[in-house]
Amino acid sequence: MNNPEAVEHIVASARAAWPHVPIFARARDPVQASRLHAAGAHFANPETIEAMLQLGDALLNRLGVPDETVRRAVDELRQSELRKSRATR
Repeated sequence: MNNPEAVEHIVASARAAWPHVPIFARARDPVQASRLHAAGAHFANPETIEAMLQLGDALLNRLGVPDETVRRAVDELRQSELRKSRATR
């Protein structure tokens, strides 16, 4: 959905109707991720973070950095961002 307010409303409504069901949502940015967590989402990952990680992966590969090194670096950054996102709850 491209309407942030509508997504937040749907998350809040789903949380109220089905409190036991995990809610996964796509957020445009860290601010919206925080609002989605506040509305009841279990997981709301900012799409900007994933795009940044994919670009970094492609750049490092193009520069000749070994695949395993790139994978580790990207995974570490992804986990760090997920921890930050969860900490905003």
